[in-house]
Amino acid sequence: MFSFIRIFFLYFFADYTLNLAPKPKRRTKNDIIITSF
Repeated sequence: MFSFIRIFFLYFFADYTLNLAPKPKRRTKNDIIITSF
């Protein structure tokens, strides 16, 4: 259950950071989620 919450949080956190990041330096959600683990 906690792992699901963590993945859920990381997914939206990645959305938030990607929206703030400059476009040339953007990373995909998968990159952020993989490096987070």
